[in-house]
Amino acid sequence: MEWLFWISLFVMGYAYLGYPVLMGLLSRFKKPLNFEEAGEPEPIAAAVLSVFNEESRIEARLRNLIEVGGPWLREILVVCDGCTDDTEQKIRNFGGGSVAIRVLVNPEKRGKPAGLNRALAETDADFVIFADARQRFETGSVAKLLAPLIADASVGAVSGSLEIEPSVTGAGAGIDVYWRLEKWIRHSESRWFASVGVTGAIYALRRERFRPLPEDTLLDDVVIPMWVAQQGSRVLFEPAALAYDPQRLEPAKENRRKTRTLAGNWQMAFRYPLWALPVAGKLWWQLISHKYLRLLGPFLLLVLFVTNLAIVMNDEGGWLYAGLLAGQGVFYLAASVGLLLGPRSPKLCAIPSAFLFLQIVSLRGLGEYLSARFRKSSAAGW
Repeated sequence: MEWLFWISLFVMGYAYLGYPVLMGLLSRFKKPLNFEEAGEPEPIAAAVLSVFNEESRIEARLRNLIEVGGPWLREILVVCDGCTDDTEQKIRNFGGGSVAIRVLVNPEKRGKPAGLNRALAETDADFVIFADARQRFETGSVAKLLAPLIADASVGAVSGSLEIEPSVTGAGAGIDVYWRLEKWIRHSESRWFASVGVTGAIYALRRERFRPLPEDTLLDDVVIPMWVAQQGSRVLFEPAALAYDPQRLEPAKENRRKTRTLAGNWQMAFRYPLWALPVAGKLWWQLISHKYLRLLGPFLLLVLFVTNLAIVMNDEGGWLYAGLLAGQGVFYLAASVGLLLGPRSPKLCAIPSAFLFLQIVSLRGLGEYLSARFRKSSAAGW
């Protein structure tokens, strides 16, 4: 019981604290990368979006891309994925000037991976800039994304940073502790060699490094950069390349988004098992540390509580294990208060409740992945 307890505690501590600290220390041994902003407009870049019923904001999105694209952006490919509104017509009526606007229509909704596959097959641009319809890029972001790709042939992809749009009342953009930790890890991984994942709403790719995605892929913004890294190319994180999101965080939407993200991690673990092996995976230990160990979080918490309780009930371990069990009780109490009261809860409950929320969502993600596998197997007649 004691061995199980301490091993579980070590793995949990390493996944959420030890790995970020270790990666931060390792990254300091690497010389910082300093790329000048892309100066020569010779390389051609294309922007790619896959959209569904975005008639209310597609024109503003196209206008923003053209404004920030500079001399490098030559075309924008928009995949209308089963659109039933006027999105397609608004794109066709939009005048892009020197930037060619191309519409690719999927009569039925097939999903973002299918849209990306089609768009990448239709362009011969040197570099591809990935964007979503809802966000907008800050001036200079495209230049910051392209500079490393133009300057260094070993760089295969560059991710920007997503920020929450300030509210109309002038309040500053907010960002949760988890997202700040995630960006810290990506930045450190980037300096070491390659980031495990990119920000799907803003990143650039060397087109020749792209591989078509299975159409049921849930995490294209992790699978694509992982394929880039498997080919020996670097995946960088550029925090100064900013995209702003106007949508305020809502619990229900965050729940759905994180559930899908964690379901995608489970899908990736089962679909690409070789990526986690030292003999085959370029980022094997980063992938395990950054993504897969977190999937074990709910089970590790269960083992921690059960073993701790068993040790105390058997009158073993003395005051140390009794104190640890009491600490777990305080943690779950604070987390429960935070989840139940939401914005009205004390600030001390914020981190425990967010941590427990992630563990619950991880289980939901596993359930969603297994349900999808079951539906697919049933449809195939297995």
